[in-house]
Amino acid sequence: MAKALHLVDVETGEIEEESPVPLPPMQLKIYNAVRTSRYGLTAMQLVSRVYADRIDGGPEWAQTSVNVQIMNLNKRLSVIGQRVKANARGGQGARYTLHVV
Repeated sequence: MAKALHLVDVETGEIEEESPVPLPPMQLKIYNAVRTSRYGLTAMQLVSRVYADRIDGGPEWAQTSVNVQIMNLNKRLSVIGQRVKANARGGQGARYTLHVV
């Protein structure tokens, strides 16, 4: 079973700002939101964070867009043994977390 990963600077205790692989802006937002969340994020929380800079809260298909970006993000993260994954519970209460695979 994969464990959730939280990247923290050992000396300062602060969460690192850079991604371990090059990421497009939306995928970087997703990556940072998930990895800095202590207990994971629900789909609604993740959409809210990704589209926080938009007055309208994002497009009507925001959740689908985020799901596609997570799929593409996981392809990039696979080379370093990480992935963003919803817990086994599924449904609206599922929480996305960062895992080492």
